Amino acid sequence: MRNVHYVQYTNAAGYPPLLNGVRLLANQGWHVEVMGAEVDDAEGLRFPEDLPARVQAMPRARTGWGRRVHFARFTGWVVGSSVRRRPQWVYASDPLSAPAALLLKRLGLARVVYHEHDAPPTHGESSPWMRRVLAARAELARRADLCVLPQAERAEAFVAATGRKGPTLTVWNCPSLNEAAASARPPGPPFVLYYHGSLNEQRLPFTLLHALARLPETVRLRVAGYETAGSRGFIERFLVEARACGVAERVKVLGTLPDREDLWRAISDAHIGLALMPMASDDPNMRWMAGASNKPFDYLSQGLAVLVSDLPDWRSLYVEPGYGHACDPRDPESIAVALRQLLASPERLRAMGEAGRRRILSDWNYERQFEPVLAALNREREE
Repeated sequence: MRNVHYVQYTNAAGYPPLLNGVRLLANQGWHVEVMGAEVDDAEGLRFPEDLPARVQAMPRARTGWGRRVHFARFTGWVVGSSVRRRPQWVYASDPLSAPAALLLKRLGLARVVYHEHDAPPTHGESSPWMRRVLAARAELARRADLCVLPQAERAEAFVAATGRKGPTLTVWNCPSLNEAAASARPPGPPFVLYYHGSLNEQRLPFTLLHALARLPETVRLRVAGYETAGSRGFIERFLVEARACGVAERVKVLGTLPDREDLWRAISDAHIGLALMPMASDDPNMRWMAGASNKPFDYLSQGLAVLVSDLPDWRSLYVEPGYGHACDPRDPESIAVALRQLLASPERLRAMGEAGRRRILSDWNYERQFEPVLAALNREREE
């Protein structure tokens, strides 16, 4: 049996595509180990009990210099474990895992996949520590046996910025086949608008509450997720605004749901999934999200129609095939108009959700998306 070590300097339970990849490799006979760290804002998320992998995580770091020491210990731990266990592949999944993966590659101890889910923030370049991390990321990008990005424009920018010459794949962040619902949602009221993910004003603009106030009282909003370091106190402000708009009784915040099964239960009687992105952003992680964002795929897998921002790539991917509508998230009336159109015909709403669910089953699933990666790892396994 061959081994693969997944390495990510964060709570890997917050990355559904990573968990899907672990399952697919384990199903192909790989022994999988996941090495992470309790350093991010998603501490409430947990790994599925039936995940076929050995999961380890370093305890949370202290603040200040303690974080630098923690990171150094993490890097040493990953390298030491790989020296002892000799995995055939190391699967590094974020920029902060790059130094450890690069060292292993330099020493010739393992082949390396670098799968970058989120590009590093450019403002970190002013930090000497982050500059070293970014230098390791760039070298790893050039030396890795395989690189994977979740979106085509991100992949192009990654190759241009790092000078990578080797194979680079695009893998969308889709759900797995076994996560898809058996059928689309029932069309009856109350009509539930649903969102899950990180909680901040870019993903849940206050204009959504103003739009809700313009819609019938049978329309409700349900939110699941967690605040990040940059959005502490957001939910309190969001609920204050809901009260000011007179819709507080129609807004329900579920908090952090520990695992994916909890999400499916929360979404089970919803009708419309919200995936609102800023209309303009300097952050490539926000600008190039169509395909990289798991939210609309998750919603479609459960038979929900989607409401997305009126951006060309989002409209092409979700609106033109008939899976939902688009709006300008900066404008409450634009949001309200799009939602009225969706709610005007419950049967049409259900048909949109069902069409999206079938698309998940046909090709927007992680089994299909991950095929080229799985083929590359298994090809090297057989040689």
